[in-house]
Amino acid sequence: ELSQYYKAVLPQDPALLVYTSGSTGNPKGALIHQLGLTKVARVQNGYWDVDPVRIINFLPINHVGCVGDISMYCFVAGGTQVFMEDFEPDTYNRLMEKEKITIWGGVPTSVQMSAEHENFKHYDLSSLQMIIWSGAAASEPLIKRLLTICPRLSNSYGQTESVGSICFAGPTDNIDELANTVGAPVSCYQVRIVDEKGNQVATGESGELQVRGDFIMVGYLNQPEKTAETITADGWLKTGDLGLLREDGNVTLVGRLKEMFKSGGYNVYPREIEQVIEEFKGVAVVAVVSKAEPLFGEVGIAYIQPHENLSLDLAQLKAFCKEKMANYKVPKQFILMDVLPLLPIGKVDKKALTVLAQTAVR
Repeated sequence: ELSQYYKAVLPQDPALLVYTSGSTGNPKGALIHQLGLTKVARVQNGYWDVDPVRIINFLPINHVGCVGDISMYCFVAGGTQVFMEDFEPDTYNRLMEKEKITIWGGVPTSVQMSAEHENFKHYDLSSLQMIIWSGAAASEPLIKRLLTICPRLSNSYGQTESVGSICFAGPTDNIDELANTVGAPVSCYQVRIVDEKGNQVATGESGELQVRGDFIMVGYLNQPEKTAETITADGWLKTGDLGLLREDGNVTLVGRLKEMFKSGGYNVYPREIEQVIEEFKGVAVVAVVSKAEPLFGEVGIAYIQPHENLSLDLAQLKAFCKEKMANYKVPKQFILMDVLPLLPIGKVDKKALTVLAQTAVR
């Protein structure tokens, strides 16, 4: 009887529904099929040659990295995952020693926080075989520090819609490749860089990174229009990321197509933050832009124009934001301006603010 049920399930049938945020910040349910989950796990098992596999999983259960990348990878490898409800650097380090963890995984922010904790030197991490990060770029100083802890490093790049990692950099890659690229595309994926018209650009030129393969998502649940906007008629997934293909075959990410930025590996949408700040009494105009930051990759800077003749308490505003949104969304800085710069059509000139943000001092 079970064999009949088994035969009824096809590789392209949905197996998992993972909600992610689109460019507007509204949740979209990405349908991931059977083939995607199993094939990606096998690909990762091939790139991350570790035995035995023992890894800490602190990602939220609704994150594709938790249920897909880590859980399925461990399942295929016959490995062990140790669940951690909330990330805390010293607790993570203690668990690595206690559980004899072989793969230290996370986003660069979490890895850096663990490595820089004052108690780090007291732990025996001789069981480590590899350090892996994803979700954001790691700095060269961090990579050099990690190489003193474990000689085998890897990073990867992917998203919910691609089901798993599109590109990998590994132990044979140098510091430049680990820090400034996301490695080379996986052979079972096709990757291209296109311009605004969908034409493929030359090597070294930037454009939108698109990917095609038989294990990208089925589509968005009950959102055929969004699916059609994201996956072309001939099967190319639009990642929404700007990138370029280097002469050495590695991919470098150079930005986002829209305003979304990543802080600590999480997607942050400026408009969502602006809507919260606009609720605070005394705020007339607000614009949130991003700024590069060593620990988190990028952080938000909120420029605020108060209502005339009204004063704003920025400490209270920050506390208000912390009550209304996740910590990684709260702007790093709140800066008051008498008047925000405007474009001729009357919109806030975010390009000017972005330039200004790069010189903002905390």
